[in-house]
Amino acid sequence: MNYELELTQPKKLIEEIKHIKKNLAGIPDDVFFKLEIILDELGSNSIKYANKAKAYIKEFEDHLHIEFYNHGEKIPSFYIDIDETDVLVERCLKEGHGLGLHLVKNLADDFKYDYINGKNKIVVKINKDGF
Repeated sequence: MNYELELTQPKKLIEEIKHIKKNLAGIPDDVFFKLEIILDELGSNSIKYANKAKAYIKEFEDHLHIEFYNHGEKIPSFYIDIDETDVLVERCLKEGHGLGLHLVKNLADDFKYDYINGKNKIVVKINKDGF
């Protein structure tokens, strides 16, 4: 199955996630849990910080492929590149943001970020075999 989400308001995002859950009934609960958190975190950040945000979800036999696109400022490389959780958490607590992206990176089986011509692109892969 393929899904396209226009990320315009939080309430609509929640409704879309519920709809996706009904249509992805065959995937394990722990895999949907990961998907739900990733959609909520990246979707709500896209709504809050960017314009013209969309997400695409493609279901493959062994994984889910999710792409987020939005027009907004580039995500600072610190939040993309840091792997030291203690350093990141300290900075995120001081600045008030960034932990959600860290959570997404750790839940995803693969995470890629790119910024091209004023557009953020995040690609996430979730394996269907779960945790």
